[in-house]
Amino acid sequence: MSAGGAAAGAGARADGWQGEARRVLIPVDEGKRVTEAKPRTRRRSLAGLTAALERATTRGGQARAHYELGLFHDNNGREARAIPHYREALALDIDPAVVPEALAWLASSLFKTGQPREASLRAGQALRLTTDPSLEGLLRRLLRRIDRAVDESQ
Repeated sequence: MSAGGAAAGAGARADGWQGEARRVLIPVDEGKRVTEAKPRTRRRSLAGLTAALERATTRGGQARAHYELGLFHDNNGREARAIPHYREALALDIDPAVVPEALAWLASSLFKTGQPREASLRAGQALRLTTDPSLEGLLRRLLRRIDRAVDESQ
């Protein structure tokens, strides 16, 4: 393994499933992940994302805007503010290709905000829908962590 590969592996262990989630799930334009498309050249601001939601005229556009607002809040440590945006994106029938990732982010945010039972349900839904081996692995690890938390709380 190269030095860079070893460092990447060490980083994955150091930040655990949350860091892995960011690597697996961070979307870019057109629902592609960073590994499938060029990363965005500019960072989105809260004002820009809010304006995009206000300009969205279709259910699909509104769903995508809510999803991106959820990601913005989630990636800035505001999981409780992300949850309603993920829920709205899913209710508005976001692109089916994005549904497993949206459910995974929702599950992660629910777990981090002390809602392990619903987090487990959403992670299970995402696991049933995904065809992505990386996302599947992440979801299995998240479900194990959720199960441990539920067992410890009983």
